[in-house]
Amino acid sequence: MERHVPAATERHTLFGDLTPLSVHGATVTDLDAPGRLLAACYAFAYETAPDSRIVAATWDGERWSETRTIVDLPGIAVGNPVLFTGRDGTVHLFFALLYGQEWTDARVTHTSSPDGGATWGPMRTLHPMKGLMTKTRPLQLADRLLLPVYDEATWCSHVLVADAIEADWQLYGDTTARRKTIQPAIVELADGTLLMYSRSVRGSIYAARSFNGGYTWTASQPTPLPNPNSGIDLIKLRSGRLLLVYNPTAEGREQLAYAVSDDEGGRWSAPILLEDGVGEFSYPYVIQSRDERVHLLYTAQRVAITHLACDEAWLLERARA
Repeated sequence: MERHVPAATERHTLFGDLTPLSVHGATVTDLDAPGRLLAACYAFAYETAPDSRIVAATWDGERWSETRTIVDLPGIAVGNPVLFTGRDGTVHLFFALLYGQEWTDARVTHTSSPDGGATWGPMRTLHPMKGLMTKTRPLQLADRLLLPVYDEATWCSHVLVADAIEADWQLYGDTTARRKTIQPAIVELADGTLLMYSRSVRGSIYAARSFNGGYTWTASQPTPLPNPNSGIDLIKLRSGRLLLVYNPTAEGREQLAYAVSDDEGGRWSAPILLEDGVGEFSYPYVIQSRDERVHLLYTAQRVAITHLACDEAWLLERARA
């Protein structure tokens, strides 16, 4: 049984000033000082539209800055931005850039900023394969980076692997889920196993595991967690608990919820509803920032992005109520 929650400790709206453009696919990352964040999403007349662009805003701990454009390639569609802050403080942006009219023409593209998103360097293609798309943040392991990706043509979850962001990226991790899963999110468990959850068209979230650092994966299998063919996010909190944000139904995007696992995905709390209305609440993206706050961004009706900020204790209190 789902349980509703009261208003969050903080709830804000951003990117709502771009009407009549729609906004979707939010992402967020830490900046150089505790409490400071950079968020981005893509804005468009319709998905794959040639007028699409990536916009960003900065959080100073109290409020969001004005919206600014950071990627605008006239006549070329972009989508699904992913922000990531490296160990040296450099902010990286991964996104899908279309070399045609459909998402199957996309290639994963990268650019970086040395100054917290104020300026951006040249763009480069990470991998030559068309149809690869992004959705969730890279996973930093001890000796390599894993960027969760998926093949829009075959609808299968994969990873791109590199020793460093500037190095050559290789495609690994065929999860044998063709025509089933996209938009994977990955966490590292206590024993080094990697757990991948993916969006699916089969009515539930699918799971796969890797026992060799992301090079090979078990075949994706359905979990008891519902999924209405909508984006999810999964992170490991500082406490070691897992936090999943998702649409907790097999159909529709009217409800958005979170669940917490104390045993690395073996069991999940009942879904705690964050939204339950008419329309669409979707594409969650969540981080735990360096000051321990949990920040969740998600699409609200395709006209704005909602930002929910809270402490881990706030999440746990409601999950155990």
